[in-house]
Amino acid sequence: MRYLVIPDQEDALDPLVSKLREIDASDPSAVFHVLVPLGHRSHDPLALAEAREHAATHLERVQRLLAAVGIAADGEVAEDRLMWSIDRVLESDRYDTIVLSTPPSALRSVLGLDVAAHVERTYQIPVVHVVAAGAKWPQPPPEQ
Repeated sequence: MRYLVIPDQEDALDPLVSKLREIDASDPSAVFHVLVPLGHRSHDPLALAEAREHAATHLERVQRLLAAVGIAADGEVAEDRLMWSIDRVLESDRYDTIVLSTPPSALRSVLGLDVAAHVERTYQIPVVHVVAAGAKWPQPPPEQ
């Protein structure tokens, strides 16, 4: 099976790594693709470049953590926020399951939406929601 992995948080990656180890152990044919949404709202080219660099560093960190436990994962930094990022990836590839890791606050957004349920309803693909207690949302790099 093909798994789209979305670490939509900056830190507290242990729960995500544990879940992916569990999936990998139960599904020897598992293939993982990590997608890091950019999540940056500025139109300033310099700020966007810094945000892309920050997201690329986050992607590399996730891939290193997975490699340390024997899980190979390719990946990419998206150009957009979460839902737009998923749209773009699903246009070019098929996935059987989305593994979405978020801070606990993602359970209810400002609009009252459960993010994982919204993703599952929108794309009609099973979603495994990993709640990373104590995690923070991805942030653009600090202003210099």
